[in-house]
Amino acid sequence: MKLPRYSNSIGLYIHVPFCRTKCIYCSFYSEVNFDLHDRYVSSLIKEMELYSKRFRNRTFSTIYIGGGTPSLLNSRQIGRIFEVLRQNFQFEDQVEIAIEANPESVTPEIVKGWKDLGINRVSLGVQSAHDDELKFLGRIHDVAMAEQAIRIIENGGISNFNIDLIFGIPGQTVEKFKESIEWAVSHGAKHISTYSLTVEKGTILHKLLENGKVKLPGEEEFREMYRIREEVLSRYGFKRYEISNFALPGFESRHNRIYWFHGEYLGLGPSAASFVYSPQIVRWQNDANLIEYIDSLSQGNFPPLGEDFVNRSSLLLERIFLYIRTSKGISRELADFVFSKDRSIKRFFECDDTDCRLNFEGMMVADTLSLEIYQILEPHQDLIEL
Repeated sequence: MKLPRYSNSIGLYIHVPFCRTKCIYCSFYSEVNFDLHDRYVSSLIKEMELYSKRFRNRTFSTIYIGGGTPSLLNSRQIGRIFEVLRQNFQFEDQVEIAIEANPESVTPEIVKGWKDLGINRVSLGVQSAHDDELKFLGRIHDVAMAEQAIRIIENGGISNFNIDLIFGIPGQTVEKFKESIEWAVSHGAKHISTYSLTVEKGTILHKLLENGKVKLPGEEEFREMYRIREEVLSRYGFKRYEISNFALPGFESRHNRIYWFHGEYLGLGPSAASFVYSPQIVRWQNDANLIEYIDSLSQGNFPPLGEDFVNRSSLLLERIFLYIRTSKGISRELADFVFSKDRSIKRFFECDDTDCRLNFEGMMVADTLSLEIYQILEPHQDLIEL
């Protein structure tokens, strides 16, 4: 039986740790100190130069600039980053270059700079097409700003853009979520990411829920939101290629497919994670501390990080968790082995001659299923080619 890596590509991720404000649900590392922008860029350049020797012979398929809010960096700062990137790393001719942006920070000047640098994909953090929901989430923009940002991006010559949407917002109805999806489609998105609102400890949202001041939609409402998402997007020609992500044919995120298909990636910037196979399977993550990041690199040292060597058992677990979230799923041979050990699992999958993937009911319990499948396969991992 085989459970191979589905991707042989390597991607490059850059974390830009700045936001104007902190949204009530967000647990990603970010800072609001704009005085540190130039020092951050200088430190990032030093980190690139340190890693360039190790990755000199690798050709990157994708660049993804995330955050935080990368669109807060001005054209000069983004230009410096790209100049040094191209001096220190090799990229495919048709490299996908994506950047995250929030609507309120998108301007014609910034988009022109992106286009000139070769950025060919924008992921726009809209989250909702309803002003009351945006206000609750702590977003700065309103729907009118989001529509203006889309016009600026398209007029700037970047037609490949994603719209992020959140569902499961307190007070949100199925109908309002449906309207947000239809709004995203009608405004020309080629890719739509729909994320269930997660409650992370330490966030404002967690405190509001703990104190009983807000209430999440019930389980049946969540199920209906999942169902309506599938129904509406498939009607408009979007294909789900991962539990949360839908795209028109040819517009899937190549960078995110590297993550889901267990490819390699180099992460730069505070809190950024990396994963490589050679010479050993290892992942590491920079500490989520901008000041320490700047201080270490100013002294010519790698930033503080945590490192973890991935053993065979962990590799098996990760691949199961990642692969069953995708539309490819796992091989029929492997799935049949699992079904032979526990026939109750089969009802959560749909299969063809070569692969098995989650059906709607399976998507509702994907994480639990992943763990159950791992527990079945782990004692037999010597039979599995990873």
